[in-house]
Amino acid sequence: MKISLLKIKPDPKQPRKLFDAAALNELAESIKANDLIQPITVRPDKKRGHYIIVAGERRYRAHVLLRDRGVRRFASIEANVRNVKVGADVLIKQIIENVQREDMTPLEEADSFQELRDTFGMDADEIATKLGLAPFRVRWRLLLLNLSADIRKMVASGDLDRQQAMEVARIENHADQARIVRLINRGHLVGWKSVRNAVDAILEGTTQADIFGSVAPASKAEDLKVVRSMEGRVDQIAAVVAMGWREGQCIVASRVSPDRAALMADKLAGIKSAIAHMERELRHVGAQAKIVMAG
Repeated sequence: MKISLLKIKPDPKQPRKLFDAAALNELAESIKANDLIQPITVRPDKKRGHYIIVAGERRYRAHVLLRDRGVRRFASIEANVRNVKVGADVLIKQIIENVQREDMTPLEEADSFQELRDTFGMDADEIATKLGLAPFRVRWRLLLLNLSADIRKMVASGDLDRQQAMEVARIENHADQARIVRLINRGHLVGWKSVRNAVDAILEGTTQADIFGSVAPASKAEDLKVVRSMEGRVDQIAAVVAMGWREGQCIVASRVSPDRAALMADKLAGIKSAIAHMERELRHVGAQAKIVMAG
């Protein structure tokens, strides 16, 4: 049946809050050219004498755009009326519709999952099962609720990378969240790995004294000797590796004896693994230093 747009209201609990203006305009032009292919779904609100949208708010908004542009035939919209019970089932249907169409932002998902959790007593696993999502996705979205209001705005506007925001959200203290974000904005932390290391430094309670002060374990003479030797040899290794290439060709691979090629490759694999582990540890210390020196 066709229902006047004046008698239809969006659901105030609709999990999706942001609607891309350009995409909405494209939908409106498509509907104008081809008419509405799939009716929206509404439920009657007998108390107020109108209908509440259950599914299809984008289609409804597209009709409103066309009506406001003076296209009279879109002053009403084709709708299926369903006497659905207000509660978790309605919210779940709305979330599913938006998630399947990738219409919701991570923050909108977080808010809708929170509604299911807090109002209907569902835990992350139940929410995931109901929505057909991976449990880790639900847990990570719920973690975003830890973010301060200012940082949430940055995520919503795209000024803070989603993966970085996930890492920052692991911190409950908003002042510490702000410290991390300042370092990101200044270019001191680049990429989610460096942010993770800095967040780890805060969660582990690392302080400036822990890294540089007298409370740190005293360095043994032999340890310092190893560090100095390593620093020198890293430069030597870098030089040797550089010598192994000429005009993009690996000289070592083309010149080594065939019976020693596999042995050399195995040794390089072992070195690669050890270096990768050492690199992670060094980057972790570097990130710790940045966060604690930032105060």
